[in-house]
Amino acid sequence: MVQMSTAHKCNTNVGTNQDSFSETLGRVANSVVKPTRQRLIKTRQRLNEAGIYRDDALKRQRNCGLKALGSDVSIMLNGDAAYVSRVETCGSVWACPVCRSKVLSQRGDMLRAAALKWRGSGGSLVMFSLTVRHYRAMTLAEVKGKSVEKTGLMGALRRLQQTRGYRKLLREMDCGGGVRSLDTTYGGNGWHLHAHILLFLEGDYQITRADRAKLRVIWAAVCVAAGLREPNEHGAVISQADDAADYVVKWGAPSEVSSQQAKRAKNGNLSIAEMEDEVYWGNNEYLPQLREYYLTMKGSRLLTVFGDADFRAFLRGVLDKSDEELAAEVDAMLEAEPVAVIARGLWERIYWGGLIGDVLNAAESEGFEGVLRVVQLKLPHLVGSVRKPGKFKVPKVAPVCWCGMSEL
Repeated sequence: MVQMSTAHKCNTNVGTNQDSFSETLGRVANSVVKPTRQRLIKTRQRLNEAGIYRDDALKRQRNCGLKALGSDVSIMLNGDAAYVSRVETCGSVWACPVCRSKVLSQRGDMLRAAALKWRGSGGSLVMFSLTVRHYRAMTLAEVKGKSVEKTGLMGALRRLQQTRGYRKLLREMDCGGGVRSLDTTYGGNGWHLHAHILLFLEGDYQITRADRAKLRVIWAAVCVAAGLREPNEHGAVISQADDAADYVVKWGAPSEVSSQQAKRAKNGNLSIAEMEDEVYWGNNEYLPQLREYYLTMKGSRLLTVFGDADFRAFLRGVLDKSDEELAAEVDAMLEAEPVAVIARGLWERIYWGGLIGDVLNAAESEGFEGVLRVVQLKLPHLVGSVRKPGKFKVPKVAPVCWCGMSEL
């Protein structure tokens, strides 16, 4: 187990308490609602319409953002951006573009804040990028493998943690702890699954050629032991993650660990977000790959932290809540005002009718009157199911079948 030095322990508690991270969460929550969120909602809707969530294992994603938690939903306005509240939230970073955006924005901002505080107290950051050799015929499950069986990438990572040479390398680098994340792209050679390990090092550490050579040898050995082909010279890469402040604050080292949403893949490969974007534009070519990804990655951990109790306490704000809790908290922490209340049955017709964008755009530009105008134009027989917040009770409307067909 890597240990934090006494000197660093004394400094890392400054500004890293729960209140500080709660302030960060609130700030991030109020920056999440942007025009792109409506596009993500539409992308999720089109994925649902294409049947990608029909599998029972993806039931929560099928209902996310659609199934009302009560008899009605609320249209909320955060500044000049509208969104829907009081609907089910799945919290999946793997299979839901909307929840992924909310969770990663929070995890990423918190991780960047922690990285900056670490550097401010005299530490440095280094990132390991670890890949495995793969070919087109391999399924994602084969590339990923299983940690418990020590196969595939997950098995290689577990073997790596247990290797004496690797633990010795971390001690030589004076590592206080680290955070690991998985990233996935798809291209001509099939699934490209790789891991990023962000190391929090004591002092101003500079990477040496010896460090790179040692990591390449160790990684090659554990890959072969996990049943994979020996990686090439690009299989294990070490990069200095704190060359400039911008590298940390923007999509630098910490965000490389937790930001596959906005990132574009390299070498001609497509990221998951890019394949989902193809669905948004009406291209369903990558639906089989997306479904395979959703099912294979379900249950995996977004971030894995290693280090002693002091290091885990340092990252407490990043770790102490589940993805589902973070996704649900975003809407709750927004500084928003209710614009309109819509009965559940009408809301389901709006969702399946592809009218979410129309309703939210109208709420942003005209408030309640805009929402009412859209319903009057598109669903005039249900106009009585829209009300201002705090007004009369919404009349009951027959719900829509989950297949998307109206019962009217």
